[in-house]
Amino acid sequence: MSRKPPRWVNATKEKRIVEWFLFILLVISIVSFPASQVRAQPVAIAGYNVTTWATGFACCTNVTLGTTVGPLGIASDGLGNIYVGDIQDGNVYRFGRNGGDVSTCGCLFANVQRPHGLAFGTKDEKLYVNLAQAGEVVPLITTGPNKGTTGSPVASGIIWPSGLVSDPLTGNLFVSESGLGSTIYEIHLYDANRKPIATPYKTQYASVPNADGLAFSPNGTLYAAAGGLGAVVKIAGTDQTPDGQLAAWSRVANITGTDGMAISFRLDAPFLYSNNSGDGTITKIYVNGGTSPATIVSGGTRGDFATVGADGCLYATQTNTVIKVTNQDGSCPPAPLGRLFSPNPSISTALFASTSVSIPSGNGTLPGVVPGTSVYDTANVTEIGGTIPTGTVTYNFYTNGNCLGLASSSQTVALTSTGTVPNSTGTGPLVKGFYSFNANYSGDSNYFNNPSACSAFTEGFQAYTSVACNPNNFSQGDATTCTVTVSNLSQAPSVPGGTVTFSSSGVGQFSSSSCTLSNPISNSESCQVSFTTSSAGTQSITGTYNGDSTFVGSSGTSSISVICCRGVLGGRRGES
Repeated sequence: MSRKPPRWVNATKEKRIVEWFLFILLVISIVSFPASQVRAQPVAIAGYNVTTWATGFACCTNVTLGTTVGPLGIASDGLGNIYVGDIQDGNVYRFGRNGGDVSTCGCLFANVQRPHGLAFGTKDEKLYVNLAQAGEVVPLITTGPNKGTTGSPVASGIIWPSGLVSDPLTGNLFVSESGLGSTIYEIHLYDANRKPIATPYKTQYASVPNADGLAFSPNGTLYAAAGGLGAVVKIAGTDQTPDGQLAAWSRVANITGTDGMAISFRLDAPFLYSNNSGDGTITKIYVNGGTSPATIVSGGTRGDFATVGADGCLYATQTNTVIKVTNQDGSCPPAPLGRLFSPNPSISTALFASTSVSIPSGNGTLPGVVPGTSVYDTANVTEIGGTIPTGTVTYNFYTNGNCLGLASSSQTVALTSTGTVPNSTGTGPLVKGFYSFNANYSGDSNYFNNPSACSAFTEGFQAYTSVACNPNNFSQGDATTCTVTVSNLSQAPSVPGGTVTFSSSGVGQFSSSSCTLSNPISNSESCQVSFTTSSAGTQSITGTYNGDSTFVGSSGTSSISVICCRGVLGGRRGES
């Protein structure tokens, strides 16, 4: 959803002066943090377990900057990797499942200027990072030759950007201005049609006192740690907030010192985790109400951001470490932790003929089989983080090549205990034409539902039809010879045969309205007709292949240019 900038997007000069004054007070309060709390070992309540997962971060050395912590931003890529940004030395680390010490793990990924909040885009899957001192939000490239480098800023002019999340509804980013005021910005990356926009821009989305950590639920509700209120608040999503208006919000729980946020969402029991900025206390908040917030970890050091990994475990930053919170037996999903965002597992399909032989694709053509062949679909639901998917997959069969309209038939199958998907039943013998399958995964308590792409095929094989007219530039009243060639670019066992029908976009006459393919050369056959026109200008000549017992029809077009008028040099026709 592309949202119009409200009138208060640009803060007044006076407001910024006040915000900078508050920032100085914040720095003083942070510098006064007692160093004796560094590396204090947190303790979990019964039913939970807490361990030190990553260590060795730069910490507590930059009094000028005013920070007494090292690791701040933390994000999971959904594939088992955890990214952590250290604001002291600018290093961003990518840890595998087992964490480790930054001096020996070989996990240094990038170095940027004062990394704060980290977040992966829900639409583009890019990693974004807040550059706190620069006041910018930039993409951090995670793959390819430029891995570890930053792209162009998608937002700037933000005083100490802190919390960063991506909206599951729009794909836009949301960023808080730390303790310097009340602003939560929406960074517009997509338009109303969910298409990327060329120049991202930011607008004020909400005003929440001292908003810091942010978290989105899958339904688009935004949660924020409101340090100025000592509370966690719930903010209306983009689907409930009109353009040009500030989003409404309400308290969810009173949590003194709330800072970093992570949301663990299960369909039956969604809840938040709040990481305390004073002592690293982690509080579990039931966002549906009915159960009071509970402290599940205490006795740690200054905490900041947190995330739930692909394994369902909670990872939270402390003064110079990252801790991992699990169930008491070391497991994570589904209870009591659950997942941050039940991921959208990819579902892929593959088509097979009744002989259990996969249907190959041709060179730029759809997969094809001999007419009368029965075809069945297969599906695979990708397992993420070691959690086996359950639920069902529904196969839909269409009598067209694009999965549009109502399915001709549907079949629902249950995933097995190992997460595999049974095949669909066969279609039975089909007549020549275009067909397609898709598959829809139902989701479960750990995974969202997700549809597959459309898998199209042909009963009969596709042929490539081309038309060439010689000459293609001639005078009005003259003739051109148009040759049509029909080629087998697929896996068909024969060359195309049958007839080709001709048509033109202008006034003219063909020597014959159709011709019969002959002259086999390699995997193709051809035939030709002549065309005479009395209409000057550019025209299109189209040859439509009508198919045969093995091939489905196709067409090709050639452009000709007709000059007015033949043999006129001046005076009467034919004079010299």
